[in-house]
Amino acid sequence: MWFVLRDGTIVFVPTNADSVKDKCGNDIGKNVPDGSGPLPKTDDIYALIHTHPSWGYAYPGPGDYDSAKNFAVYNINPSGAWVLRHGTPRGRDPEALVGSVPSKPPNGAGGCQLK
Repeated sequence: MWFVLRDGTIVFVPTNADSVKDKCGNDIGKNVPDGSGPLPKTDDIYALIHTHPSWGYAYPGPGDYDSAKNFAVYNINPSGAWVLRHGTPRGRDPEALVGSVPSKPPNGAGGCQLK
């Protein structure tokens, strides 16, 4: 995962990607910093860039929408790239940057939460 800071600096943060289920039973990924280094302060972050692996859904997960409350969230996945602009509400489709807008996961109404 990479953080783009307000001064234009890009900071790489190592992460662990785990498969978890949302309350609808969908297998989704959860990407969290591995704790090996400091994280930038939220107020210093302009955008977050991360990937979704081939075993996960390309559609934004709950954590993506939570992050979009604070800053823009960019994603690179096997079928393209998308962005959730700062303030995008949960369940709204992301904006496709490359490829098409990803499909919502089965049973997903965009409002599923991690268990």
